Amino acid sequence: MSSISIILVTYNSAAWIPGLIQSVKTQTQIPQHLVIVDNASSDDTVQQILNATAQAEIIQNETNVWFSKGMNQALAKVKSEFVLFLNPDALLTPESLSVLGQAINTRLNIGAVTGKVMRHGKKLARFGVAAPSARQFYTRGEGEEDTHQYD
Repeated sequence: MSSISIILVTYNSAAWIPGLIQSVKTQTQIPQHLVIVDNASSDDTVQQILNATAQAEIIQNETNVWFSKGMNQALAKVKSEFVLFLNPDALLTPESLSVLGQAINTRLNIGAVTGKVMRHGKKLARFGVAAPSARQFYTRGEGEEDTHQYD
């Protein structure tokens, strides 16, 4: 099985951290590394992380260096084969990392994978971007009812 690390950048994300960390803890495939970059949150984001897990490596920035630089800071810390980039409001199903690893290991032509992005309820916000021909990109699944058609 492939080694997968999880990284995320937070900024005043305390409301979402407990749910995200709980969903990471329930993974059937344990992530190799969890790196969280906090961009000088003024709420109790860091305390929520500390309360939720001792397994995370936390980078606390003194100022908000924004998303891209924060992700690069986290990425520099991991040594796994693959990295799952998450937003603080994400929730993973228990088999998310396992399915991700299986997809990567069985399809050698994959360069990137994504999960379903759900709206409240069972509607898909989107399920990745498809590019069937050069420069013809479109968002898959947007607004569709989730009937597991993209599983």
